[in-house]
Amino acid sequence: TAPPFTPAPNATTAVLNGTTFNSGWALLRSCPLRKKYTTYAVGIILMFWWLKSRLDLTPAQISKHYYPPTASTTYLGQGLFERIPLPGFCNNGIPGKISCDDLRHDGTIGVQQSFHLHDDLTQVAKAMESHPLVDYEGKNRSLPFEQLVNENWARLAGSSVWLPDFEVYLAVTRVIYVPGGVLHWPTISFIRGQMFDKDWNHMENYTISWNGEKVTFPVVFEIPVTWEKGDIFFGPEDPRIILEEGVEGAEPVIIFNMRFDPPEWPRAMWIHRPFSNFTTVLTIRNDDGNGVEKNWAPFFHTDPDLSANPNRLPNQQLHFVYSFKPLRILRCHLLNGYCSWVFEQKIPDQFALRHGDTHGDMRGGTNFMPVPMKTHPGIRVYVGFPRTHIDWGCEPNSTYRPELVIMSSVGSNFHIVYASDAIDFGHAVLDETALRNSCAEGHILIANSISRWDLSNGQDIMTLSLTVADKTVQITRLHGVGTFIQRLPYFADFLRHDVSQGGETLWNFRWSAVGNDVLACSVEAAGRSSLGSAIEAEVRRNETLGLLRDDVDKEEEKPSQQGHDSQETQEELQESS
Repeated sequence: TAPPFTPAPNATTAVLNGTTFNSGWALLRSCPLRKKYTTYAVGIILMFWWLKSRLDLTPAQISKHYYPPTASTTYLGQGLFERIPLPGFCNNGIPGKISCDDLRHDGTIGVQQSFHLHDDLTQVAKAMESHPLVDYEGKNRSLPFEQLVNENWARLAGSSVWLPDFEVYLAVTRVIYVPGGVLHWPTISFIRGQMFDKDWNHMENYTISWNGEKVTFPVVFEIPVTWEKGDIFFGPEDPRIILEEGVEGAEPVIIFNMRFDPPEWPRAMWIHRPFSNFTTVLTIRNDDGNGVEKNWAPFFHTDPDLSANPNRLPNQQLHFVYSFKPLRILRCHLLNGYCSWVFEQKIPDQFALRHGDTHGDMRGGTNFMPVPMKTHPGIRVYVGFPRTHIDWGCEPNSTYRPELVIMSSVGSNFHIVYASDAIDFGHAVLDETALRNSCAEGHILIANSISRWDLSNGQDIMTLSLTVADKTVQITRLHGVGTFIQRLPYFADFLRHDVSQGGETLWNFRWSAVGNDVLACSVEAAGRSSLGSAIEAEVRRNETLGLLRDDVDKEEEKPSQQGHDSQETQEELQESS
């Protein structure tokens, strides 16, 4: 037999769902050469089907891109929309012994090829080089300044909003100074503002006049930051931007989290008004907090009677989804930053479905936007894209994916109406490397804002800002979200708000209890999707075995062929003698 192959680096075992499997190289190394392929193939097949049966993964969940692509309409002449599946779970208002399969509802939406927003980081670095924490000490100052910038600055987490009064997009992006070169360990962060026209062309030196003041874009916003030398993680992080719909003269609100108040340095949520240059911290009254506040999902919650008034004044209060499970809603005043609880979901344990430990949860992603539809008086409907954070399957990496979530308010109560499975938008957002390596390059995909929802002239186009791998600022458009919402089963029952059987309290309890299960099913599905990605990665890693088969066969044939040639040569010599 031929000598054993040298194992590839870091290719020994794989651990999935608590079970350790030998990888292809480990099997090659431990078996006789002529038995290696049979043993390996059987092992991989058994591993795949065992995990599939344990997780109840369907072929669609194993291969997430299983729907044949179809094209629909174009928008602004910028390309076709690819039809993608949207599996998820719909609230039916019937608590009891139900399963996630009972709540399952699958549909489709269209997605347009995304594009990237860019910025001049050299311009940012020059604007901030006087900041005491921006220090190039120890760096090779003989290098061109542009190279210093490339090695020490980065941008990510872009969020944007359409400003109908100006007919432009305002995009805000986190810019970080990372002298160590590690993106996850920045010294300080800043928020950069840029203006884009309706076709997403960057607008240099664009000026907004606001109450006698002028702001020229692009700009680094003047947000007060507390800091000290020798420490890191200062400045505003994870910016989101939102504008109240249908209100003339409304000013955008930028929401972010930031450390402050030494020596404990708690992380709190803040708001900044970009035109009036007003900043304040958000404080929950009569609540000590947990020391780290982040991932609040903002939305403007207006009384339905007032929202119909085109001359109403801008809202001075902003609501947040503080947590999804349990569902908890905050209301914060935009002038002083004081916040109070307006809804806290409470579900008795006996009414909650049992769900497996998915090692993750759902957190804030985009803002929530109102859904314009005819409802029972007092009912409002909102749509947003929070994200799941799953610590399962793709270890040591966590998996981040957006989900489409529909939330409603009925009086002082809030309910989850629908939550989708994890969405990756396929080739429209992720490149081939990220798609093929969803546990590596593609493990982070976060939707940061719903920038615009164009429902004019019968259109149904939603613009979304996203970040991939904590490195990009991307824009994509979705087609048919409104149609999808209108066609949800049981939604008509919900909107009728029939309280004749048991009254208002029982009606709210029913939809609240099942809404809690809808979220749990969504997170559970995201966990399965993450583990499915890990299975795909392991199988793909071992596909190289097929490529090695021919090489191994050739290695085995060489000694035999050489011996055969040698024997023929000896016989010829004997005959000639």
